[in-house]
Amino acid sequence: MDTRLGASETSHRLSPAGDPAPEGDVEPAPAYHPRHLVAGLPSRAALGTEISLLVRVATDPGPWSASVLLDRLAGATAISLLVQPSTGLVPLGAPERLLTVPPHGESEPVRFVFRTEQPGLHGVRLMAFAGGTFLAELETQVSVEPGGPAGQPGWARSGPLDVRARRGEVTLQVRSLGGQTVFQLLSDAYLFEPVLAQGAAGDASAAIERAITTLKQLAQGRGPYTGSMARRWMAETGVGLWQALVPHVLQEQFWQIREHISAFSIATDFDVVPWELLYPLRPGSDDGFLVEQFPVLRRVFGQARNVQLAVTPCTYVTSEPAPTDAQEEVDALRRVLGPGASLGDLGALLDLIAAGPRGGLHFACHNTFTPEDGASVAMRGGPFVPGLLNSAAVRQSLAGHRPLVFLNACRTAGNALEFSRMIGWAQQFMAAGAGAFVGTLWPVRSRSARVFAETFYGSLQDGATLGNALGWARRAAVHDDPDPSWLAYTAYGDPEATAFPPA
Repeated sequence: MDTRLGASETSHRLSPAGDPAPEGDVEPAPAYHPRHLVAGLPSRAALGTEISLLVRVATDPGPWSASVLLDRLAGATAISLLVQPSTGLVPLGAPERLLTVPPHGESEPVRFVFRTEQPGLHGVRLMAFAGGTFLAELETQVSVEPGGPAGQPGWARSGPLDVRARRGEVTLQVRSLGGQTVFQLLSDAYLFEPVLAQGAAGDASAAIERAITTLKQLAQGRGPYTGSMARRWMAETGVGLWQALVPHVLQEQFWQIREHISAFSIATDFDVVPWELLYPLRPGSDDGFLVEQFPVLRRVFGQARNVQLAVTPCTYVTSEPAPTDAQEEVDALRRVLGPGASLGDLGALLDLIAAGPRGGLHFACHNTFTPEDGASVAMRGGPFVPGLLNSAAVRQSLAGHRPLVFLNACRTAGNALEFSRMIGWAQQFMAAGAGAFVGTLWPVRSRSARVFAETFYGSLQDGATLGNALGWARRAAVHDDPDPSWLAYTAYGDPEATAFPPA
């Protein structure tokens, strides 16, 4: 059963970022001073007490404040703030607030209150959005001790940001609250109330795995359906997953803004749903799979906002043994992207990642995946697994150039439970500072993989955004036969990101 959280209204209408300047004589605007979004949480607290996270816009953030530089604004702007505390902190109010940024000066503070219910070190993740456009993510921590004293606020940091909302950009937040799944749709027109759906993803896990199994068979040319029946099966499966995974209230919210969506991002820390396979449907409205309607991308918590990607010079990574057509794929991409080095040795790859490549990484390889063991790419020197990126994630080794990472292989975007958290290729590469990640949810055919990659990179080189390049690549890879490869691709990143001009 779906349960609404928060106020009785289903949504709040948001005001535009600013009104046009009035005609005629106007008073000169005050001198511009940079302003910052700052947030603070006590560094220490006693068990069983209430603590507050304070968030505001300030002209003088201080040396330890979160530093988010705001643009000049013609009028008041509403920024959506969402918090996600760790399990030891219980929120005593709604997990989202609107912070109004005035045209000049400082804002009033916004307060989130939590009760400390477990000892230990606990964090609160704060996410800021302008409409459906992601702005920033900050984390603060508090040490909870039985009978412990209260400490001074500890401040997080973030880099300068543009806080303007992109028209039509929508983000679906999927997070866990007390062991239950919470959905919240954010757009430039509405801030919808959160929707609670008990066990939606978990209940559908068996159906998802059955669908993935059949999709694997279709990609390998041995599925139970042929010709147009394969496409029909995929559509019916997508409709079923839409109905099973998306709460009814959330479906209604989606249809309310459907005609105005220009890009759709899913932000979650438990990425187990094949969003690309979902097929929204209602009487009188049938626009195909979600990915056929507009760019669909994912984001993981902790992912920076990157508007430019390093694509060239590209390094080509192959597995051992390599797929039959791997060299043909690499040769085709060199014609699109220009010359680039090839790697097949694990040590050389890890050294390159640690040093921070200046351009993209393209994997033309075999990737094995099991829910028990996770993902693995066989290379000279040993298997390349996501855990070998732990140091790169801590050091942010890829953050200097923000490369595009493309694993053109079998089910490269999946997750496995490791060290009590979800970990996978996408999560690890994005945590290491990659500008974007593209992977697959099930095996892809060699010809389709090559066509998709050529079209995708060619579109980026021609100046297309990441979201549009993905859409054109899907259309190029579609066939009338039962091959579902065009639906297999998933991407993490900013839908409006573009490639740096070739050096």
